[in-house]
Amino acid sequence: MTTEQSRPPARARTPFPQSPRSRRPFLACLALAAAGILAALSLTIWFPVRHCVITGTKRYSAADCEAALGLPAERWNVFTCRRAVLDKRLRQTLPYLKSVEIRRSPPGTLRLTVREAVPAMIVRQDKLLWLLDEDLKLLEQRPDTSDPTEEPEIPENPAAPEESEPAPDNPEIPAAEDPLGGLLLVTGSALVHPAAGHTAQFRNSAGAAVLPTLVRALRDSPLAGEVTGAAVGTLAEETDLLYQNRIRIHFGPSPAETKKSESEVFAYKLALAAKALEDVDQKNPLQRGVLDLSTYGKAYFYPDWH
Repeated sequence: MTTEQSRPPARARTPFPQSPRSRRPFLACLALAAAGILAALSLTIWFPVRHCVITGTKRYSAADCEAALGLPAERWNVFTCRRAVLDKRLRQTLPYLKSVEIRRSPPGTLRLTVREAVPAMIVRQDKLLWLLDEDLKLLEQRPDTSDPTEEPEIPENPAAPEESEPAPDNPEIPAAEDPLGGLLLVTGSALVHPAAGHTAQFRNSAGAAVLPTLVRALRDSPLAGEVTGAAVGTLAEETDLLYQNRIRIHFGPSPAETKKSESEVFAYKLALAAKALEDVDQKNPLQRGVLDLSTYGKAYFYPDWH
């Protein structure tokens, strides 16, 4: 006969209280999750760009900038919007903006410090006048109301130099007419698909490539204000300038042996041209012709009697 051994009753388990240390991982995860949600909301829904404040221009207003950015329809975020994207949008939509410095100002403002482009050149095409800055950026188009037959013709190089004709007594100098507002008239090459806010593309791209350097050198030369046109050639060394609508300045190629930069070569040749043209004007202020600077350090004037 088996006898069952009596077992003591099982004790009820008492839960141990959790220490503060055991809760820290859970609270840390909860805090990270909450921070992630808040960050996601702030980068997507919160802090949309609502206003622009612009300084440095009288041409454009803050409303123009907001319209260029598509506000309020396009929801740019103050923190996540890329400055490069905004800069490109603004400068293409508002062509006279040369540079834009963008600062974020939460909760919903962009502060824009801009610099305006200045027209330096003009191109006639399809009964329109296209204004360009010194970097060949197309700024705007205007209707061409001038008579195209009045456009000055740039004389070609004659065969050989001749003596300048003596100046007549009290020569009658025609009044200076400047229908282009002092801008450099660019001829010799057509624009390809021109659009305001974009860089101009010329058919003779190689010849037009020197225009920015040439315009900057001209701006600081003694001939500033006296040069009225630029004839774009097929090659860079074939791009010439027109002095007072009557004398073509032919630069020719830059010598390979010189260690000067392209801008320094143009500056030197323009200074040489200024001295040579001063001598020509003293003999006959109405003289037409070609000033040849293709031989480095030399200036040869070829009068045009036609």
